[in-house]
Amino acid sequence: MTPEEAETFTAGFVYSPSWFDGFSITTDYYDISITNSIALVNSQYILDQCMDAQGNPINTETSLCQSADTKMGGGNRIIFNNQLQNIGAEITSGIDINLAYTFDAVGLGWKMGLDSTILLENESIILGESIDYAGVITSGSGGFAKYKTNFDLGVEGDSWGAHYQARYISGMDSYVCQSEPSTCYAPSTDSIVYHDISASYFLSNTWAISAGVNNLLDEDAPYYTGNNDDRGYNRGACTGKKLG
Repeated sequence: MTPEEAETFTAGFVYSPSWFDGFSITTDYYDISITNSIALVNSQYILDQCMDAQGNPINTETSLCQSADTKMGGGNRIIFNNQLQNIGAEITSGIDINLAYTFDAVGLGWKMGLDSTILLENESIILGESIDYAGVITSGSGGFAKYKTNFDLGVEGDSWGAHYQARYISGMDSYVCQSEPSTCYAPSTDSIVYHDISASYFLSNTWAISAGVNNLLDEDAPYYTGNNDDRGYNRGACTGKKLG
C-alpha cells in the first residue's frame, strides 16, 4: 500500500446576534478529496466485479480481483479476500449546521441545541468507476444518511441536571437493490427518530451520580435487503442496533 493524500477545503461562520442574548448559529462547509485512499472495498462490489452469475471468476487480470481471489467454496459458499488496500479515490462534501440557545427560566439554567449534517456527496472511485454512497446503506461499510439531526434540551438546578435528546436519521437505499429495487424484500430503510433521556445528581464539583435510557421508546432499527441473509434482508447490521 502507498500513503493516502488528501486535499481539504472548509469554510464557515458563527453568528451571535446582539439582539438575541444566548443564541448562536454556526455553519460549516467541508470538501475532502482523498487519493490512494485506504479502505475496505464493498463486498457486493467485489462480487459484482469478480464473479459472474454462474459463480465463475471474471476480470482476473485486475488488481481488485487478483487481491480478492474470489472463488466458490464448499456448500456453494463464495470465498474471497477483502482487506485494507489502496482502493482509488474518495470525495466527501457536506454542510454542518448548529443552532444553540442558553437561557434562564423559572430559576433554572436551560440549554437547547440543534445539530444537523447534510451529506452532499460521498463518492468512491474504484478502478475508474464512480459510486456515490450518499443516501445509501451497505452491509459492509455502514450507512451514509443524507440527513442527520440531533435535538438536545438540557436543564440544571443547584444540584441536579436532566437531558433529553432526539436523534433523526433519514432513510437510505440498500446498495444491493439500487439496480432492481422491485426484486428486494426491503430495498430501503425508513427515516427514524430515537429518543434518549438522562439525569444527574451532583455530589460535589467533581463527583456526580448519573443514569439514563437510550432509545426510550424502544424503536426497532429498520431492516433492509443486504447480501448475507437467505430470507432476503440483512439482520446483522440492523437488529437491535441503531443506524448512525
